[in-house]
Amino acid sequence: MKKRRPTTTLAQGLLALSSLWACSLPAHAAVAIDEHWTFDDDAQGWTVAGSAALAHQSDGGAGHGGYLLLTDTNGSDEFSLELPAGAGGDWSRFVGGSFSFDARNVSGHVPDWGAFGAVQIRTAGGGSLTADLIPLGQPPADGQWHRYTIKLDEASFGGGLRSVLADVQGLSLMTEFHQTFGSDFESLAIDNIRVSAVPEPAATALWGLGLFALAARWRRRRRTRC
Repeated sequence: MKKRRPTTTLAQGLLALSSLWACSLPAHAAVAIDEHWTFDDDAQGWTVAGSAALAHQSDGGAGHGGYLLLTDTNGSDEFSLELPAGAGGDWSRFVGGSFSFDARNVSGHVPDWGAFGAVQIRTAGGGSLTADLIPLGQPPADGQWHRYTIKLDEASFGGGLRSVLADVQGLSLMTEFHQTFGSDFESLAIDNIRVSAVPEPAATALWGLGLFALAARWRRRRRTRC
């Protein structure tokens, strides 16, 4: 009597394929696909530059956890959020990826400062590139969280982005959104700052082909049993 070979379940096959896919990624991608700051417990090293007070709030964020609250303190100066010290370095893996964040207009002021959302990336050598793809009128005075995304590509930042991302020393996110008059100071909430890479094409193709093969095999076995 022939011994029946053990049947590999679809779940077991997917698990094996997941391990293969992870091993196929470049070393740097396996270490960190993206950088993500959720602010659930504290400011995670982010600081404010310019005329604003920065406070951590423990709940009510876009993900219902913590978030950062910035309040303007001087209408004549801009203010921005600054990348934590040591969080830069070689960001080459993010070329073609994206920078995103969630923001909420807390004070309800009219968003009439067009520089809101501008991202400036600086190198140790003093070079920098800036992009602002967020239109005037953001964030709206509706009290809701909104997600904003800027592509990390040369169409957005111009030439030289690859060399800048290879040696990131600092990053500024412009958070001023209102032209203040007198003491008419705005407040802004920020959450879920993320720098994301584009999945490796070869790894993505391998994953898709593997899923297709496993699904076809599973369907054949079901037909055989029936």
